[in-house]
Amino acid sequence: MDNRTYRKIWEKHYGPIPKDVNDRSYEIHHINGDHSDNRIENLKLVTIQEHYNIHKQQGDWVACHLIAQRMNISPEEKSRLISESNKKRVGSLNPFFGKHHTDKIKAVIAKKTKEFHTGRKRSQETRNKMSLALKGIKKSKEHCKVMSIAKMGKVCKSFTWKVEYKGKEIIVKNLKQFCKDKKIQPFSSFNYGKEINGFKKIGRVA
Repeated sequence: MDNRTYRKIWEKHYGPIPKDVNDRSYEIHHINGDHSDNRIENLKLVTIQEHYNIHKQQGDWVACHLIAQRMNISPEEKSRLISESNKKRVGSLNPFFGKHHTDKIKAVIAKKTKEFHTGRKRSQETRNKMSLALKGIKKSKEHCKVMSIAKMGKVCKSFTWKVEYKGKEIIVKNLKQFCKDKKIQPFSSFNYGKEINGFKKIGRVA
């Protein structure tokens, strides 16, 4: 059923949906929370602010975030809503849990990620802020335990890389340390294929 069908049903019974003082259309709230239940007795006319408040009181952060996109709220409040929403999408609660991307989709993601990071460099001011924000912060015992469980049975892979310099190939075992020694910065750009100081990463050794 079209997600606007319930608006048509409400209008059929009560007439055109009004607008508030800010020229924003009133919204239709499903009283029992079931969006497939479009019985007229389950539909309630509310302002966008009332709609937001209802779902906020219910702790339905996903709905709050969606409604907030239509409201003029602060970036800080939007950030908090996203955070609360993501807490409900962990593990089996995530719709993608247990699923895997196809090789074709993985290739598209890799390409987009490479395009995004190539040539990007955080300013010194940003790096200083990040360093200051993380300084002295220790992971809680609970956090460490969760990470330990997540990594249980998994072995961290150590790869060997090919790097080209002046037409010659160099075999590198620790790419980050190699970049540090050769002063190849930023590492992220080099890692995504950008040539820096005459060095260019070719790929992984099979």
